[in-house]
Amino acid sequence: MQEDTVNKMYTQRVVVAFILLVLFGSMIFESCQSVAASIVIHDLKLELMGSSTSISSQYQNVTYEGELFVSNNETFAIQNSEFYMIGNITVQDTSTLVIRNSNFTAIPTSRHLESIVLEDQAKLIITNATLVSKQPDNFFSRIVVQNDAEASITYSTFQEGWRVQAGNNSIIHVNDSTITSGDIYHGSGIVTYGTSSIIIENSTIDGAYVWKYSTVSIKNSIVGLVRAGDMTDVNIADSEIGAIETWGGLSWEEYSPTFVVQDSTVTWRAEFRSNSSGRFTSSSVAEVVAYGNSNIMLIDSYAGSIETHDESTVFVGWHLPLFGLITMHYTWVSIIQTIVIATIIAIIITVLVFLYRKRARRVQREYEYQAR
Repeated sequence: MQEDTVNKMYTQRVVVAFILLVLFGSMIFESCQSVAASIVIHDLKLELMGSSTSISSQYQNVTYEGELFVSNNETFAIQNSEFYMIGNITVQDTSTLVIRNSNFTAIPTSRHLESIVLEDQAKLIITNATLVSKQPDNFFSRIVVQNDAEASITYSTFQEGWRVQAGNNSIIHVNDSTITSGDIYHGSGIVTYGTSSIIIENSTIDGAYVWKYSTVSIKNSIVGLVRAGDMTDVNIADSEIGAIETWGGLSWEEYSPTFVVQDSTVTWRAEFRSNSSGRFTSSSVAEVVAYGNSNIMLIDSYAGSIETHDESTVFVGWHLPLFGLITMHYTWVSIIQTIVIATIIAIIITVLVFLYRKRARRVQREYEYQAR
């Protein structure tokens, strides 16, 4: 009997000890979770090489200070996180940086900080993210895509001042996203140069700035300013553009920007310089201004006002049934309108006179018949 009592007491002590151990372990686990939820990395130069890393799988709130290098086909993902970057990220050697379902805040260590740099066929994928710039007023954070690199931005928002720029045969594709600072002349938006290209679809952008040998395609979007330089091609469709500006070469022999605009609206001004060219189809432009020897064509389009300087030319045209496309210099429009109006009035008068004379003859015949 005494032995059973001892065994029973021993069993109870084991159960109590197990329960205390479980409670203590859960307290430690919760403590680790609270520590892991927010991490601050100071003064660190980190190189990620040859593996796939996701910082969001461990931490929800991250402050990273220093330089982050991603190389050698590495994929580095920032997911489901509040990520504060004090410094810059460099992605090289066909590596990939992913920012997904996160808030990414760039905190500058110098003005015009290049927050993210892609080069050597690297890739950037930004999806469903919000990027915030903490630059001082009138400055912006940069994402630089260069040397055959590629950036894809989808369902994302860039707040305050951001500039995403492509150079040296690179590509930027923006879809269903917003890059605005509230001031189109601040410089926020997309920049391309050096045989690079921009594709903007279903997005709202402060500005698209296109320089030598580059192309931009804008579809179903709102862009505050499209500014293009030498040897560039701009295609705009089903979009609303605040203003168009071109900057031609030093001489008229140089190739300057070419604009093709279709089913779109330019709410303020389209200004063409040097030997720029523009073709508007089924579009509306508040004001067209041409300099140098620019050549502008308005097909089935409306222009609130047209102003030409130097040797520039502006032609207007319409697709007419049976005749096809009819074009003429814009100065002929008022003359043709006057001639058309005068012709219509003359025809109306002729018809009225004819009808009046016909009725008068009929009345005369009736009178003569009654007189008999």
